[in-house]
Amino acid sequence: MKKNTINYLNITKREFEVLKLVIRGYNNNEIGKMLNISTFTAKAYVSSLIEKTGVRNRIHLCYLIGKTNLKP
Repeated sequence: MKKNTINYLNITKREFEVLKLVIRGYNNNEIGKMLNISTFTAKAYVSSLIEKTGVRNRIHLCYLIGKTNLKP
């Protein structure tokens, strides 16, 4: 994957905001509070990111983004 992975995967601005928080280690509840969304909505965004990237979980998502040298 290249540095333009975000554009390639068609990730929304909000998903990108969530991705930055996932990478920093926040859980769904914390992400929800920080972005003024419900925990369920935060979880939905994380699930969407996992689906779009084809990874198994949020840890693998962080590894993938780190491997691409993407700096969210």
